[in-house]
Amino acid sequence: MTHFEHALELAERGRGKTGDHPLVGAVVVREGVVVGEGWYEYDGVRHAEAIALEQAGDAARGATLYTTLEPCSHHGRTPPCADAVVAASTAGMTGAASSGMGSGVVVGERHAAAHTTSSAARIIR
Repeated sequence: MTHFEHALELAERGRGKTGDHPLVGAVVVREGVVVGEGWYEYDGVRHAEAIALEQAGDAARGATLYTTLEPCSHHGRTPPCADAVVAASTAGMTGAASSGMGSGVVVGERHAAAHTTSSAARIIR
């Protein structure tokens, strides 16, 4: 199983709990080892990326974040995930087709919400 497939599997844990919000899974990988993981369960809770980065702690520096959905870049009920990615020092955003080698963010799908789409890429780069 690839790290991105692992993120997809984690996203499924939120099925039936997220209401009209998307299923999101995230995995932080450093030197081939999973150091953090998370998924979005329901409205008002931290997002998958924030949970995975928090779990990874200092190991997130220089790691790769695999996320099934572009990190949010707006402040709603939770702080922007894009800011958490920058703070964790994972760098650069690529599409899912990327090899994911080295530090960066591998995103499976752009966010459909107009206020988020592609904004995270500008923040994270």
